[in-house]
Amino acid sequence: MTTDPARIRATPESYLSIASKQYATQKYSKAEELFVKIIEMCKGHPADQKQPNILAEILDAIASDTLQSTLLRLKNTTARCTVKWHLDALDGLIATYEKQGRRDEALELAAKFVNLNPREPRGFLRLGQLLCLKHDPTTAYLAYKQGFELVRKRHPEHSGLATISEQRDKVKPFARFDPLLIFPAELVRMVFKLVDMDTLCRSLRVSKTWKTILTSTDCRDVWSSQPYSFFHTGNHLLSRPRIRKAFHTRAQYATGTLELSINGCDSFFQSVALEDVLSYSDALKVLQLRQPVHPYELNISRPLEPQLTPQLTHLYLGWGVQLGLDALRALLEASAGTLEEFSLFDPPPCTAPGGLWSLDWPRLEKLKVARLSWAAHGPAAHPGHPPHPLVKLDPFMALTPNLEKAWLDFVKYCPRNMARLWPVLRSLFLGQDAYMSLTGQDMIQYNGLQDPNLSPRLGRGLGPELGPFLNEDLRELHLEGRSLAQHICVPRLAKLEKLSMLFDHELGVNHFERIVRPSLESGTLRELDIRPLPKFFFANSICPVPFLPDWWRSESIEYMSVTGLARHGICASPYLSDVPELTQRFPNLRSVDIGEEEFSDGLLTRWMNGGVKIIYHRHGVRYDLQTRVADAHGAELINRAPRHIPSMQPDRNPNFNHRICSRHVVCQMIPPNQGYRRFGL
Repeated sequence: MTTDPARIRATPESYLSIASKQYATQKYSKAEELFVKIIEMCKGHPADQKQPNILAEILDAIASDTLQSTLLRLKNTTARCTVKWHLDALDGLIATYEKQGRRDEALELAAKFVNLNPREPRGFLRLGQLLCLKHDPTTAYLAYKQGFELVRKRHPEHSGLATISEQRDKVKPFARFDPLLIFPAELVRMVFKLVDMDTLCRSLRVSKTWKTILTSTDCRDVWSSQPYSFFHTGNHLLSRPRIRKAFHTRAQYATGTLELSINGCDSFFQSVALEDVLSYSDALKVLQLRQPVHPYELNISRPLEPQLTPQLTHLYLGWGVQLGLDALRALLEASAGTLEEFSLFDPPPCTAPGGLWSLDWPRLEKLKVARLSWAAHGPAAHPGHPPHPLVKLDPFMALTPNLEKAWLDFVKYCPRNMARLWPVLRSLFLGQDAYMSLTGQDMIQYNGLQDPNLSPRLGRGLGPELGPFLNEDLRELHLEGRSLAQHICVPRLAKLEKLSMLFDHELGVNHFERIVRPSLESGTLRELDIRPLPKFFFANSICPVPFLPDWWRSESIEYMSVTGLARHGICASPYLSDVPELTQRFPNLRSVDIGEEEFSDGLLTRWMNGGVKIIYHRHGVRYDLQTRVADAHGAELINRAPRHIPSMQPDRNPNFNHRICSRHVVCQMIPPNQGYRRFGL
């Protein structure tokens, strides 16, 4: 039977039969001529090869998951066709180009096939196959996926759906997706808010797409928090000439609010002036400055215009930053109506008779949190340093009537004025160098003295002292010092949620019960840290068996410290195992700080069996023990102090945390000829 086209009837079907046979016998040139001739026979449709190229448009639509809308738009400029022999010829021509190695032409025709009839599976099958041959499995997978949805929407029973689904599943393991193109903007913001600034900046160099997305309006808030640290990994590699350019570029990315944290002011402000930082007055809301190595004086070279000074909500002047008086005044005056949190650890020198806060400062009505100290580079930080005059707190209290949280050290305060001027105070920390100032009448009420002319006791050895004027609605109370004076009248605090008392000498029986018991019985207390625990609590001279009062229990306690046993030699007591289980009295206890106590592994195991998940300590622990604890109990042994204790404020000199972090060696006499046993090693 002859297959010469000149001797048979010139119909598309007959030509298609001959072209298929030519293709099967690998006569691709003759097959190509016939397929093109068949396509030209379709009336009303120009030859597919002569239509405008739409490959780039189709691939972009597939990548952005907008193929359906793109095809609807192209429908207005190109004709569609459902003639079977036309589609068969176009499919055969694409296969012929592929066999001839003309993959680019085949890929362009496949895109036109998809546009010619979006409900025909063969167009998506050819497009996906060619994309795989071009080493683009990701786009191939997306083409199969979107093609499957388009065909199923019109022909849910089409036989070609199974083939598309099979090819889609085969190529899926090799597909790679850019998460920034797939994830919604909200999720991208959530992810990149968790990375540090150095990683965020490196992300801009991944691709142009990443930089466009991360600096777009939708993701500008990921730049709102910008830390600069010159003492840790990351920005310490940034050369000083580049700091200024980097700061301005990153600040321009941020919109809304800018939170700027600088750890190492001497390195940063050698390249960027303080006025440049404050020039972002519309966006700058949080400013945190620290200088860990040595004091750094920071001031302004010219007066700041009020309209160009930022209205801050948080101002944190931490370790070693000595901000000039003029700069501090300008910031507080501009932020008087917005400032909510203020920290000052190194106040500027002031020769005013009434002290720093006796000057004409603005009233800070919205201030909720204040931290005042001179502990960063004070006498304890540098032995032999001349004593710094204590900051008088009364003028500052008059400026901040709505304060709710106070962290105070190296200040002089009056309890009566504190209760009167801070009526809504709910959290109070008094450091070891916070001194009480009393009038003669208050002294009579405090310690029963009859002579109103006696001067108040302000000696360094007394430490922080509670008085009858303390706000009884406190939710958090944190004290430290040498001891709590026995003659002080302590109010009944029944609403405390957090209580910590770090003293060199243990509390007495009456004070311990009066301070701890009310909040324990009311069920509000969640964190309890008494260092050291009183000796009478575990043993006494009458009965060596430890005795715990019945009120020493609560279902609300989640954190507790158990320290002070080694100093009294109780750790080695054979009666310690007779103490009722800690987790029985406090069933919801989840973290415990044992300091330098050397409790047995068995006792710690019983605590973890009772629900304790974190144990803080200050001595080395074998790696096998840590692994066993994690595997068997899902718990952690952490070799450091708990950081949520207010005494662990990072901008204090480490010497001030010796009641938590020190590693004292306490000796206990044991039976003769056995020497001494060392605890807390």
